[in-house]
Amino acid sequence: MSRRMSSMVAVVIAAGLFAALLCLFTAPALAQSTPNTPAAPEAPGSIAGVVTDAGGTPLADIQVELYRSYPGASFPERTLTTDAAGAYRAGVLGTGAYRVLFWDPAGVYGQSYYSDAFTLESAASIAVVGNDITGIDGVLHRAGAITGVYSQAVDLLPTSVEIAALVASDTGWQSAKSTYVLTTGGYSLTGLAPGVYRVCATHPYLYPAGGEPLPAPSVCYDNVISSIDNAQPVTVSAGVTTTNINLTAGVEGDGAMIGGSVRTLAGDALENVEVTLIRRTAEQDDAYLQTINTDAAGIYTFRRVRPGVYFVKFDDRSGPYLPTYYGSAQDIDAATPIVVDRFEARLDIDAALEMGAALRGSLRILGTEKPAWASPYSVRVDIGSGGTNEQLWRYGIYDPATGMYSIGGLRPGRYVIEVTAYLGSNRFYGYYGGETFETATVLSVTTGDILTGLDINLGEGMFDGAITGQVTSGGVALPGIKVSLFPSSSNQPELVHVFTDADGRYAFNGLQQNGYRVGFSDPAQMYATTYYSNSIHLGGAQDIYIGTDEPRSGIDARLEPGGFIRGNVRLDQDTPAAGYTVRVWCKAPQDEQNSQMAQSATTDAQGNYQVAALPAGVYRVCVSSSPLYAGWRSGCYGGPLLVYDYHRAQDVPVRAGEETAGINIYLAQKLPNRSFLPMVAQSPGNY
Repeated sequence: MSRRMSSMVAVVIAAGLFAALLCLFTAPALAQSTPNTPAAPEAPGSIAGVVTDAGGTPLADIQVELYRSYPGASFPERTLTTDAAGAYRAGVLGTGAYRVLFWDPAGVYGQSYYSDAFTLESAASIAVVGNDITGIDGVLHRAGAITGVYSQAVDLLPTSVEIAALVASDTGWQSAKSTYVLTTGGYSLTGLAPGVYRVCATHPYLYPAGGEPLPAPSVCYDNVISSIDNAQPVTVSAGVTTTNINLTAGVEGDGAMIGGSVRTLAGDALENVEVTLIRRTAEQDDAYLQTINTDAAGIYTFRRVRPGVYFVKFDDRSGPYLPTYYGSAQDIDAATPIVVDRFEARLDIDAALEMGAALRGSLRILGTEKPAWASPYSVRVDIGSGGTNEQLWRYGIYDPATGMYSIGGLRPGRYVIEVTAYLGSNRFYGYYGGETFETATVLSVTTGDILTGLDINLGEGMFDGAITGQVTSGGVALPGIKVSLFPSSSNQPELVHVFTDADGRYAFNGLQQNGYRVGFSDPAQMYATTYYSNSIHLGGAQDIYIGTDEPRSGIDARLEPGGFIRGNVRLDQDTPAAGYTVRVWCKAPQDEQNSQMAQSATTDAQGNYQVAALPAGVYRVCVSSSPLYAGWRSGCYGGPLLVYDYHRAQDVPVRAGEETAGINIYLAQKLPNRSFLPMVAQSPGNY
């Protein structure tokens, strides 16, 4: 619904009203005080009252909801229930403005806001300033209901539709009660206080021509799309269900029509000209509501148009005819406005288009593939910045089925063609006749020109980047080493990997312009995992930047024998920790106070783990029950029990080709008998 109809957004509380309420509620206390002696506040404040039916009988078990009001909005504060005497009291209320709702969970009585208001927005504001407010009473009448069926006359996206009972207020139409249905079906608005309502449905994806910006109602009872003001009143009586209040979205209803014909100056019909309906209001800039195309006879019609002021634009985007607005204007400010009322049919909004020029050609990726999507456009290079955007830039159309593009409606002048295209996830950008704007071909056109064969081939050199190198150890080539390619950003997933050949060589070809990182690991785990250049973790790897048509060779690695860390993880009662994640951290060379995770492993059924292929160095070892983060059952080797903090863990030295065993971790409330923890040295070097 529109902001005028929102059931939760409150009316802005005027400063004068708020001040008046403050005076109203504080004046009695001041009157009882002695001269020069201020009254003591009764803070914190409270709100109390009694809920009865229309005959004065107290009502028990009525829900009382308090809302805290701020300028422009209200938010739920507290919910209470009336006692056997129909009484309620909300204590310990901070200073502020409040609004109160009374409603019956049993549905016997209709809801009401204090005092006797239909909506939250129109409810009375109660100022609490450290005093006890009484007499905030509610009188409920027996509830009525509205039922009906919601349907659709047009195909709409499947989604929930809001149906609301609306009442008028000083600030516009507001929702007293609403419900939702899934696309189509019966609806029921229950718990309504007796009164007169308007019933409207809002489909969030229905854009009828002339429709206001969402969330305006799509249709109101009975077949009204023009305005809630024109909807048929629906009377709700106490204890009575009003039926057959049916709503159908997509009907023409009491809307208007705007249509006409589009022809050449010679009177020939123009097919497939884009016609756009534009609405202008005092509250908003021009809203481009809907675009349709003329048929074979040059005819177009906008239906379901709401009353208002409109402009119509005619644009032959694929052909040579010049764009214009109704009234033969080149821009909207000079166009002739079109005013329509309910049921009005303005089918005389015709246009005669002048001849211009058009540019046409094909788009291909590396000479063969047609882009899945493309946006071709021309840039006029013979006029200065004083020209309008429509004179400087003209966007054309592209047909992915044929790979052909057309830029129409050009005025005589000199142009450069640019295009942006996509094929899968790859973006391509280029020009006709050159690789850059400065080297692109400048095309001169005059009235009546239709230049064809302006073919553009995209992607040249885009996939010619390469990264190559060799992996050795002690001067001997290493075959079968896994070489992984990563994006240049730290800790991003692997893009792809290859294996070195018999000479220890590898190659990543077909690379696009970007930054990359490269990692080297031995599937047999004999050699230490490393990252280019000579980093033991991905975060410290060197970025390799690839430009267009730029190979990068010599991205080599010299691997050293890897070391091992072995250990066991135990839980309470010396139970093995199976399936836990072990993480090995190493110092970050650029920041001695922080670390980078080098590798990880998972414990087996006996709680054993092994982390292999580690470069020689000093590490910290931590373990967690979670594979993603430090869970509730976690800790580190040599650190405090059940504390996941590698800064407080013990150093674990690893030597090339050697095993460091016995790195056991206890995730228990206390250590088992005959267990020992490693001694932790207290020195500034610890991290």
